[in-house]
Amino acid sequence: MHPDFPIVQGSYRLSPAWVVDLPVELNRRLDGDELVLWRAGLSLRFTVQTGDDDLAPGERIARERLVLGEGARDVEEEEDGDVARMTFTDDEEDREVLRAFVFHDAGHVEVVAHVDEDVHEPTARAVMASVRHSAVARPSDAA
Repeated sequence: MHPDFPIVQGSYRLSPAWVVDLPVELNRRLDGDELVLWRAGLSLRFTVQTGDDDLAPGERIARERLVLGEGARDVEEEEDGDVARMTFTDDEEDREVLRAFVFHDAGHVEVVAHVDEDVHEPTARAVMASVRHSAVARPSDAA
């Protein structure tokens, strides 16, 4: 682990509305609007977006499916409670990446995983599968 950056593991809040489970220790840093979590051989980039339309999560997946690039393969779709998830393998700058979109009524999270060592692919997939919507109740929300 890089000693100059915070280390995170376990349940980690990406934003007030999104949580992810991290099964291993990862360093954390911000790169513009992206949260980057990494360790040797694995880099995960998270982009959180708020809702910008009135589409349901399943409808957002259908829309995203229409604009997938030609290199997208191994596409998997899943609806899990109040979220819909699409994962696939893609090419980015002559490099294979794993990509996931997790949609909720309140917005979505995009995750891009650069896996340099095959041993980290199951970890990347587990992290992508664990992204969930989990808004924090504000004191004014309590009845």
